[in-house]
Amino acid sequence: MKTSKTIFLLLMVFVFLFFTGAACVKVEGEARRGIFKSVERADRWFQKTSLLSLKAGENIGSVNATVLEFDPLDSGTLYLGTKEHGLFLSINAGDSWQKIERLPQGKIKAILPHPKNSAEVYVAVDQKIFRSGNCCRTWENLYLETKEKVEVTALAIDPFFNQIIYAGLSDGRLIKSENRGYGWNLVNEFKAEVKQILVNPQNPSILYVVISNGFFKSEDKGKTWLSLGEFLKDYSGATQISKALFVPQYSNSLILGSSYGLLLSSDGGRTWSAYKLLSAPGKAPIESLVLDPYNPNVIYYTALTTLYKTIDGGNNWITRSLPSKEKVVDLKIDPVNPNILYLIYQKKPKTYGF
Repeated sequence: MKTSKTIFLLLMVFVFLFFTGAACVKVEGEARRGIFKSVERADRWFQKTSLLSLKAGENIGSVNATVLEFDPLDSGTLYLGTKEHGLFLSINAGDSWQKIERLPQGKIKAILPHPKNSAEVYVAVDQKIFRSGNCCRTWENLYLETKEKVEVTALAIDPFFNQIIYAGLSDGRLIKSENRGYGWNLVNEFKAEVKQILVNPQNPSILYVVISNGFFKSEDKGKTWLSLGEFLKDYSGATQISKALFVPQYSNSLILGSSYGLLLSSDGGRTWSAYKLLSAPGKAPIESLVLDPYNPNVIYYTALTTLYKTIDGGNNWITRSLPSKEKVVDLKIDPVNPNILYLIYQKKPKTYGF
């Protein structure tokens, strides 16, 4: 299955290059943005800029990355979304990339590869959701948001009933499709942008939603919601969450990276404990966070200009300099080979002082 898929994608690459070479993205230069890869558990990093193109010297070193996702069936296949340059695909673990030309251009906020079908992927582009069922060759528009300046900001899929898709919007609405995106219904209206949707991998009735200034839980597929902010009130800044993750080895455990620091819950968010970090609470807001998929004691996060790593559940921390001074967007770990990590970047906003 993997071999046939790889052959198909390689053929697709050559077809795109032959017919669309003149339209390849032009993002050249020495910028330290885009994507970086480490094969040594974050000890060393290398920028991965190679772009499959008929024009020599083109690369993606200056793209403003927004989101990176793995194919759940093949961790060597990655999708990279960007702010201005659309969608890129790699079938060799990030070592080279191709531009997906036929997806309409716009800012990509979310990418959702199907968990059981490598040919199928959903992508949120500005106010729309697109689906491809044939390895990115063609795309169909499944959703168009009609409210002005409202974007699709998050996507998730039910791990058991894959026809159920959730989408979050920048105005706080959570919507749901029960037929693979061909029809949508309102689930709930939150008070701020939906940043992340989590569906419990062992019980899909349990949902979590991260918004810009809060954290919510439903135990009945979104019919009723509980604000978890009340349970986080002892940790100032804890509801300003950069990333929420399930701990794979435990059915009801969550870890949060936030402006407060790093927090762990073993009971679905009702009680929390704080990791002891090298910086005081609130002094170094966490920007991105990953867990080793096989060992929950191995944690990586970034804050300010530093990457932090523990291999003993937070008793001791190792620090490493980040490979770029641009803005960290996300940190990812290979779900099969935890030696491999990825960092994605975009241009750091200018700050003005007086």
